[in-house]
Amino acid sequence: MVCVIPIENAPKMVRDIWFQYDLPVVYRPKQGKILVKLPYRPDNKKWLKGEGNRRPEWKLEGKYWSCPASWYHRVLRLSMARFGAAYTIRPVQKMSKCARACWEAKGPDCHCSCDGANHGMEIEDGRRWNEISETLAVSWGPERLCCTLVLPGAATVLEDDDIEIVPSIDPPGLISRYAADRA
Repeated sequence: MVCVIPIENAPKMVRDIWFQYDLPVVYRPKQGKILVKLPYRPDNKKWLKGEGNRRPEWKLEGKYWSCPASWYHRVLRLSMARFGAAYTIRPVQKMSKCARACWEAKGPDCHCSCDGANHGMEIEDGRRWNEISETLAVSWGPERLCCTLVLPGAATVLEDDDIEIVPSIDPPGLISRYAADRA
């Protein structure tokens, strides 16, 4: 197995970020270890390990390090100190909100948070929706890969070809947006 990220099916932007060599890339799956790609330096293993007892594991076939998930914030802080920035990639799911009143609506006017996407669709028994109350139902969308360029004091969120600077409270700016659909 060359890479745990489904990179062969990922959008071009995600592949470009994973295969660039100028900045560190940290992939944080929903479960399991984080994967870290670093620009080459002879002391990368020692630098990643730091003062702790646990050691990062080198994955030769994919040319990345496998590290405990608990290292995520530390690796980002260290990467910003050493390289000035870092990319993060992580899977996320978007939650949609709607209501039965919207699904059963007959007129053209929609004031629901779905912005008319489900208006008048007559969804049977809320099949893929979890109805919380008469006025709220939620549904989880497809899993996406969120790509963020983490900079000191700000996070640059990559959404296809758009770049947005989002102010952060503490470096690293761990703010995310949905960036690319997972294929």
